[in-house]
Amino acid sequence: MCAAIAPVATEPASAMPACLEEARAVVRNTKNRPDFEEFFGDMPECASTPGALIKMFSCVSAESEEVKGLYDVLRQKGYTDPSFQGGDFCEISADEIRSDEVTARSLTNRLEAIAKEADAVADCRASIAKWLDDKSKLDAQDLIMSAQMLNRAIELMQQQLAPLEEQDKATATTLTRIKRDVSGINDLVGLRIMFCAG
Repeated sequence: MCAAIAPVATEPASAMPACLEEARAVVRNTKNRPDFEEFFGDMPECASTPGALIKMFSCVSAESEEVKGLYDVLRQKGYTDPSFQGGDFCEISADEIRSDEVTARSLTNRLEAIAKEADAVADCRASIAKWLDDKSKLDAQDLIMSAQMLNRAIELMQQQLAPLEEQDKATATTLTRIKRDVSGINDLVGLRIMFCAG
């Protein structure tokens, strides 16, 4: 009688690409408001609206939590401890070691993807913040939009962007810590595969 073959673990799929694609597909609808179109017309193309930018940050933040979850699974198993060795090194099953290998691979792949997207979204926020600063220096007499409306639009957008800077810093801190450990995690997983899961 043949022994049952354990199912091969697969990497959990990331929702970030679809989430970002949806945010970047948002279309600004200002065709019935020429004053709004004038205001937003030269906004950096990385985001069509403040809401789209906020959605992008939400996508990256959610992925950061997912990546942190993968990291925590491996950290709790001792993979971030460089002195992790001794008699208990091979005391888990080969199936569990293979599962850890998949988790480590997923962590590495998703860390690379989120680092790239986090930088792009942060750059987008900075570009829009600069654009807003430039808008605040305009003379409303040269615009269709009234001075009161111009100032209010700038104020509202600045209020929306303000929390994103802190969110960006929190994500960067999380990713920096994980990047520091990911090479060592993969080394230890590799050692376990080599010595314990044959």
